[in-house]
Amino acid sequence: RRHIPIVAVQPVSEEAATWVDVVHVDFKSAYKQVFEHLMQLGHRNIAYLSVMENPNPSDKRKDEGWNLAGRELNLCLDYRIPWNLAKSGSVPLGDESSGENDFLYQADSRESMAKVVEALKGFPVPVTALICASDEVAIGVQSYLQSHGWQLPRDLSIVGYDGISLGEQVYPS
Repeated sequence: RRHIPIVAVQPVSEEAATWVDVVHVDFKSAYKQVFEHLMQLGHRNIAYLSVMENPNPSDKRKDEGWNLAGRELNLCLDYRIPWNLAKSGSVPLGDESSGENDFLYQADSRESMAKVVEALKGFPVPVTALICASDEVAIGVQSYLQSHGWQLPRDLSIVGYDGISLGEQVYPS
């Protein structure tokens, strides 16, 4: 019998990483590329919409990568918006494959997006670009902003993270 190794691409818990081979993503390099691209477009005040409460190990590494890349490029890291879905805390996502627990379908997601916009408008220097910790969050925020009259990317450039195919179906992609 041949031994087949178990390999996981993030996210996995720290405990699971002790018995599963894990392919790690270089989030610092990835976010540095995003920062550099946005800076080439003229953006300097770039906000980061992080993952909601109780992030998984991959989400924590994304946050670390964003911080490391921003520090290396001497960017202001005060422009961080923590995504908090529900009024009383975050809503567990559960089985995302079913769609029923997906954050975009939660009743409080619109209220949370309004808080994101409030945070964007509350920074001392206007934010011109927003990096979201996932494509799903980016698409939700983009839809919300467009439904409230924002002209994207004129008013705000938005970048998601993950490269899901749905990202190509929205305008601008």
